[in-house]
Amino acid sequence: MGRIVSNFPLEGYCDSLIGGRKENQDSLGFIDTQWGHLALVCDGMGGGPSGKLASHIAVEKMKEAFTTAESIDADDSQSIEELMHEAVKQAHQAIIDEGIAFPQHQGMGSTLTAVLFSDYAAFIAHVGDSRVYLIRGGQKVFCTADHSWVGEKVRNGELSEEQARLSAQSNIITRCLGGKSDLLADVDVLPYVKGDRIALCTDGIWGALPEKELLKRLANAKSVANAVESTVILVDEVGRKEGNHHDNLTVSLYEMHQNSKLKPKMSKKSTIAIVVLLACLAASACFNYSLLNDKRSAQQNSAQASKTIDSLNAQIKNYSQTVEKMKNTLEESKKKGVQDSETIKSLIRALQLQAQDSTASSNAEADDITALKDEVLQMLNKAKGMNETPQRKTMRLEIEKKINQLSARASASGKQNCLKAVQELKKQVATRNGAACNHQYESIISLVNTIK
Repeated sequence: MGRIVSNFPLEGYCDSLIGGRKENQDSLGFIDTQWGHLALVCDGMGGGPSGKLASHIAVEKMKEAFTTAESIDADDSQSIEELMHEAVKQAHQAIIDEGIAFPQHQGMGSTLTAVLFSDYAAFIAHVGDSRVYLIRGGQKVFCTADHSWVGEKVRNGELSEEQARLSAQSNIITRCLGGKSDLLADVDVLPYVKGDRIALCTDGIWGALPEKELLKRLANAKSVANAVESTVILVDEVGRKEGNHHDNLTVSLYEMHQNSKLKPKMSKKSTIAIVVLLACLAASACFNYSLLNDKRSAQQNSAQASKTIDSLNAQIKNYSQTVEKMKNTLEESKKKGVQDSETIKSLIRALQLQAQDSTASSNAEADDITALKDEVLQMLNKAKGMNETPQRKTMRLEIEKKINQLSARASASGKQNCLKAVQELKKQVATRNGAACNHQYESIISLVNTIK
């Protein structure tokens, strides 16, 4: 295990073991550049010494590309991304050229993970199935997408991450430096915060352990050095216990000592939770207002309607104030470069309480509608088996009256189905005796069942 020396505000350690193979075909490297610290981990492939040569060329050509590149603005994200792509292309071509010059090395290739830590952000380039993890607060925030056969299956929902890890086809990659594919690197630009840990590793590391266990070891160790040492020792022990045929294993782990200029966005889960709650609040308010649009109800109880409108206006004012507070808090969180999960949780709890209050009256209304609909359905089922008598004729009129009551409270589509149900109830076929009218009543029952 070795310490990574850099003038950039970070701490790093790395290690690479041969595993159960005859040769270690992995390579790693690092260098300080004019834009920040560049970290590299590559996994070579090819017969004999070719795999080691390919990964070595990849590392050295990437370092050379960043050393000789023209000066550009370190905060110019697009230009840095282009530089990453160009460096990868140079490494790719260098491996191909070596195979042409020395036929014994034809067909060799290498994966690549490269991270440029700049003041602005972490620029991540990867080709193949070596990975980069960004870990924040013990949780995976980002992981590169493997360019592999099983990786495609995972993204298509055909395999789980664990099934892919254990698959016999997990070593089939779809992109590599030196390969035939014109598609090379995926480049991602990620913000980081102080305390984040970023790992670059070959499949000999991530393929040996379930992802949760790997992340736990990388994240929870008190120091970066301990995290690297314990992870490498465990992976090697697992490999030896399983027959000592395990792959080379290489990892470089960094811990950030500053925040990037690019600020983290709110987590996807928090964003979804807040959006869903706000949508529920909006839907609740709209539903309550729609209940008041019925002129008949307003005329029957104008005083109650006025009181309800005042209550809704007060609720909406409270929602607006809460949302405004939430926006301000999140903006402050972004300025600090951190994600205040406790603040977000408290805001969500506040919204949940308001949502419960605002939907209480709506729930009561929904219960009334359900009870009325059940009453209509019972009457329809009873009328279905009867012969046409004055009693059933009276029952049909009562059913029509209750359906109209339902219509006054129903949604737009529900109102249409209420109208259709009344029309079907008035047809001649509904006056037939016994089983002769069963089909007609079943149609009306189906329409009533759809009313909301």
